[in-house]
Amino acid sequence: MRQIDPAPIRKEFVVRAPIARAFSTFFDNMHLWSPKTHTLSGGERGNLFVEPRVGGRWYEIDRNGQECDWGVVLEWDPPHGALMLWQIDSSFRYDPTVRTEVSVRFEEIGGGRTKVTFEHRKLASLGGDTVRTRGILDGDNGWGGALENYKRLIMGDNG
Repeated sequence: MRQIDPAPIRKEFVVRAPIARAFSTFFDNMHLWSPKTHTLSGGERGNLFVEPRVGGRWYEIDRNGQECDWGVVLEWDPPHGALMLWQIDSSFRYDPTVRTEVSVRFEEIGGGRTKVTFEHRKLASLGGDTVRTRGILDGDNGWGGALENYKRLIMGDNG
């Protein structure tokens, strides 16, 4: 049976922030905008990190100190963007053989505003029912909701 490769999840939006702040808020404060319920440990997530370098880890630490990997940094180009492996399968467990990609690009467009382009691609690597998983990841309880949290964080409640 042939695996269907779903279309990438793509979100594009503008934030009222200079490019450096848009970048740093995304990567340095991921724990503030990523839903705390999104955890691999099963415990209460304490923090979420992206090590700022090629080869760096993308991982969480729960309140009990347990670390769980999410992926690896493939490209690191502050403040313009990053490319990371998302190594979480369709059952939402870490799997080092999963090789989906999360690309986040930042483009200064003037007036203290930055265009953010987010893409989660190569979704066939998730395994399982990739079409169903793509729907979850694209929805309010996935990247859709998380990126809305990011926009609220960077732009304040008036954004």
